[in-house]
Amino acid sequence: MHIINCSSGETVSAASLPFGAVFLLGYFDGVHRGHRALIDCAAGLAEGKAVAAWMFEHLPKGDILTDNAEKCALLHSYGVDYAVFEDFDSLKDLDGRTFFDDVIFRRYHPSALVCGFNFRFGRRAAWSADDLCRFAEESGIVCEIVPHFTMDGIPVSSTAIRTLIAQGHVDKAAELLGRPYSLTLPVMHGHQIGRTIGHPTINQIIPHGRLSPSRGVYSCIVEFTDRDGIPQIRGGVCNIGSRPTVNRDENDVTLETYIFDYSGDLYDLPVRTSFCEKLRDERKFASVEELAEQIARDSEHALQSLAGRF
Repeated sequence: MHIINCSSGETVSAASLPFGAVFLLGYFDGVHRGHRALIDCAAGLAEGKAVAAWMFEHLPKGDILTDNAEKCALLHSYGVDYAVFEDFDSLKDLDGRTFFDDVIFRRYHPSALVCGFNFRFGRRAAWSADDLCRFAEESGIVCEIVPHFTMDGIPVSSTAIRTLIAQGHVDKAAELLGRPYSLTLPVMHGHQIGRTIGHPTINQIIPHGRLSPSRGVYSCIVEFTDRDGIPQIRGGVCNIGSRPTVNRDENDVTLETYIFDYSGDLYDLPVRTSFCEKLRDERKFASVEELAEQIARDSEHALQSLAGRF
C-alpha cells in the first residue's frame, strides 16, 4: 500500500490522511467522464473534508490507459486530494466483510464512501456495491452508489475506451475520456531518415503494458518543455508502426512524430503526444520519395484536423 498526495506528488503515510475523508472506490484507469461523476458525488459529500481515491494496484486488466503518476495528476485536477494504491494480490482473498472492516473502516476511518454501480470487492469479487453500502450504513458511514454514466446513450467505461483506442477511434475515445488520449514518453535516438526527406521526426517507444492506438497515421498535439525551460504546445502528425518503407522488421514498432514548425533537440526529454484523429492506416511506399510526398499530404490533413484545437 502507498498513498500519494495528489497536489504535491509526494508519498505520505496512512497516518497523514485526514480523519473522516470521503473515499472513492474504484480503479480509475483513464480518469474518464464516468469517474468524474464519482468525483462530483464525493465533492458534494465532502463539505470541506479531504477526498481520497482508493484503488487496487496491479489489477489484471490488460493494457492501461494511465499510469499512477498520470492518475494522480488527473485526479488532482478534478478535485481529489489523495490517491491510495493497494496491492491487489495482498487483498484478493479477503472476504467482503473483512475487507470492509479491516481495510476500509479501521485503516482509513472514512466519513463517506462513493463507488460506481458495478463496484465489486472481496474474494472472487463476490460482494457488490449494495453490500458495501450495507456494511457502511451498519458502521454509521454514508455510502453513495453512482449509476452508470452514459453520453448520447453510450455507456462510459475504461473498457469501452480501450476498445475504441485499440481500433484507432481516438476521436470517439476522447469524447468519453473528456480529453484526447495521450502518452508521455522520452524521445529516443532513431535512424534520422526523416531529416533526409525534409520531415525530421522524434521517436518514442510505447512500453509494454501501456495501451497503444492501432497502427497508422494520426493528427496530434505535442507538449514538452524544451532545453531552455520553455513550455511548448505544437501540432503534429505521427505514425505508430514499423515504418515498412524503410524497415523490414514489422515487430520494430515506434511512435514517430513530425512536429510542425519545430526543429529543436528533444533527445531524452519527456514529450506528451495527444492523439486527435486517425488519418489513415500505415502502408509501405515504393520509395522514400513517395513516402516524403505522402508525409506532406498527411501534414496538410493533420493541420485541417487540428484547426481550432489549441
